[in-house]
Amino acid sequence: MYNIGVVPGKFFPPHRGHLNQIIRAATQCNKVYIVVSDNEDIALDKCRKHNLPYIPLKTRALCLSLEPRDITHIK
Repeated sequence: MYNIGVVPGKFFPPHRGHLNQIIRAATQCNKVYIVVSDNEDIALDKCRKHNLPYIPLKTRALCLSLEPRDITHIK
C-alpha cells in the first residue's frame, strides 16, 4: 500500500474511465489527490477548432469531486 497517490489530468471531458482510474488508485493508496490541469487558451482553441463546447476547469473539478465523495481519502 502506498502512502500518497496522485491522479493528474485535464479530464476534458471527465468520464467513467477517469473515475475508474481514481478508484483504482484509492484502493492502492492511503490518500489520493486528483489534480485537474488546464490551459484555457489552448482548450478554447481546440474546442473552437472541433466545434465542441468548452467545459470550464471548475466544472470538471466539481464533476470529479462528486462521484467519489464517499471515499474520504480522495482529495
